[in-house]
Amino acid sequence: MTESDDIVGLPSPKSEIATGLAPPPVPSPPDAEPLDAWKKVRKLALRQLDRFISLEPKVLRGDDRDAIHDLRVASRRLQQVLDLLYPPPRPAEIRKLRRKIRRSRRALGEVRNCDVQLQHVERILARKRAARRQTWEAVRHYLRQRRAESFDKAMRKLSKINLAIFYVHLKDHLTPNGTGLHAHGSDPVCVGKAVAACNKGIPVSRSARIIDAVLPAAGQRRGWRR
Repeated sequence: MTESDDIVGLPSPKSEIATGLAPPPVPSPPDAEPLDAWKKVRKLALRQLDRFISLEPKVLRGDDRDAIHDLRVASRRLQQVLDLLYPPPRPAEIRKLRRKIRRSRRALGEVRNCDVQLQHVERILARKRAARRQTWEAVRHYLRQRRAESFDKAMRKLSKINLAIFYVHLKDHLTPNGTGLHAHGSDPVCVGKAVAACNKGIPVSRSARIIDAVLPAAGQRRGWRR
């Protein structure tokens, strides 16, 4: 008898599987997938937080238009993930941190508007035969002055927010072994879709529909987009 032959009277492993006598595979714990989903959300939130805070030095220089835009986008995505981790009703500390994210974005809103208008005017002036060149140069001069005033005002607002302290507090809540509050979130299936959307860099207009499917309160669905 070879090793591959069956022992008389005893079914082989292959025959057990074929006849359904083999023990069924051990199912994974019911909470394993949800916990794994929330770990991914926390990891994504920490990555968005690091991205958000890393842009502050570039914004403070004042001459980097892309940095101002990127910081506002990063604030939106960070708020999206935070809303997934802490849907309403939220603890007071989380509400306070969430307001700081929104305030930092709003503080730079007027500066961003000036940058967009300046880009449009500069494209017009870049043409060799731009009509009414003197008029457009006057518009550019006005927008530059307005941007400078808006930027100074935005810097005063950001200094009051104190993003360094904000970073430490929020990171404590997002770190699994931190001392912050534990997150309680939405359906892990919806969470997985939102994580995939943020990871792929889906535009905010499309991500909004995904977040709307996750967040239970209609008022909250629109709050993070302000």
